[in-house]
Amino acid sequence: MCPLAEAEETDCGQERQERGFTLDLTHPVEDSILDSANFETFLNERVKVNGKTGNLANVVEINLLKNKIHVTEPAFQEVPEEEQPP
Repeated sequence: MCPLAEAEETDCGQERQERGFTLDLTHPVEDSILDSANFETFLNERVKVNGKTGNLANVVEINLLKNKIHVTEPAFQEVPEEEQPP
């Protein structure tokens, strides 16, 4: 498992951090212990956001690339008060 950290520049010049990790499933897939596509589906269905499963929306991204699954949380952006619902 390798932690990810990518810095991005915002419009106001501040740095945003993208948090996440990578699951390397190469050996379990080669040994026919695990199917990476099924495991990605499992994560999409079972990861909880705000206490609800299957509620990933724009909060958590789960991507499959060959035998590696990248789970990331894009940088948090606050909604200005005038745009918030009453």
